[in-house]
Amino acid sequence: MSVMKNIGYSEFVRLCNVDDPEEWCGWLSLRLDGLYVKPLSPGLILTPLERSVLTEHPLHDLTKPVLAFPCSFEELQAFDENQGLGLGLDGADKHAQQAAPAGEPLPHAIKGVTTAEIDVAFGGLVDFKLRKAMTDRAAWTLDARISTGTKGGRHKSLWNPVILATALAERKRVSLPRLNQAFSTCKFLARWREEWDRFSTM
Repeated sequence: MSVMKNIGYSEFVRLCNVDDPEEWCGWLSLRLDGLYVKPLSPGLILTPLERSVLTEHPLHDLTKPVLAFPCSFEELQAFDENQGLGLGLDGADKHAQQAAPAGEPLPHAIKGVTTAEIDVAFGGLVDFKLRKAMTDRAAWTLDARISTGTKGGRHKSLWNPVILATALAERKRVSLPRLNQAFSTCKFLARWREEWDRFSTM
């Protein structure tokens, strides 16, 4: 029996409750024909490893989508698991989701940022290896973890940058102006700026 590829742009937006095609995910961009790895900002200073992690692509071609539309529900589930997006599709009825009215959005996907993105945003603000502290599960980082990745990178760890930035300010004495700048300049932190503003002014 052939698998129906009946999830396109519109269905994906409803399923994942996407409000901004460029900011719904830290490393992926939603376009009409699928999901693409976001290009790195010009002038962004990264180590070779960071640059490699942020541009990983299963087809080794950044001009092609990592998930092309239309796709099947099963393909979307597999992609969700592989990328560690936390879209919450496992317990969902695929037919009910595909038929959901546009005015009734489905439960919001867990949105976090990756370890690499956290390191890009905040790593330069501290005098220790932030990525190592996160991967070593330093106690002060644990409250910020949304989901745990798996060995080999099949699932990426996801973090709440607001909670982590608050820990950096309170426990590692990183100044608020420097953290404010990180939230202002890193595009993948854009959806977190309002929440950060609330925390940082309390």
